[in-house]
Amino acid sequence: MAIKQSEVLQQRLDAHTKIRDDLAREIKEKQRDLAKKETGIINITKQLNAAKFAERDPSIKITDHALVRYMERKLGVNRTDFIDQILTDNVRRLIKIGKGNGTFPWADGLSVVVKNYSIITITE
Repeated sequence: MAIKQSEVLQQRLDAHTKIRDDLAREIKEKQRDLAKKETGIINITKQLNAAKFAERDPSIKITDHALVRYMERKLGVNRTDFIDQILTDNVRRLIKIGKGNGTFPWADGLSVVVKNYSIITITE
């Protein structure tokens, strides 16, 4: 008795389907492994950065002025934009009312601390 072509094709289809399903399972396992490795890399990188920070030479410091210049020249940050955001008309009015000294509400629950008409910090 001859094997029908449809039976041969069904056997081939079943074989290919099984291989595909096996490969799909392997891919899922590999994706899980990859995700675990990527998480591990992120954690190790954080630990490495923390270790490097802890090992840095404590006698070398970076001034705020140097940080501002770095942000302006390297990152393209325009400090005038920040000044305009901080020094609103309302903040100017409050500073004048407080005669250049005090802590005044600013935005989003933050306040500006002013000493001799200079904003020295922003607090929560």
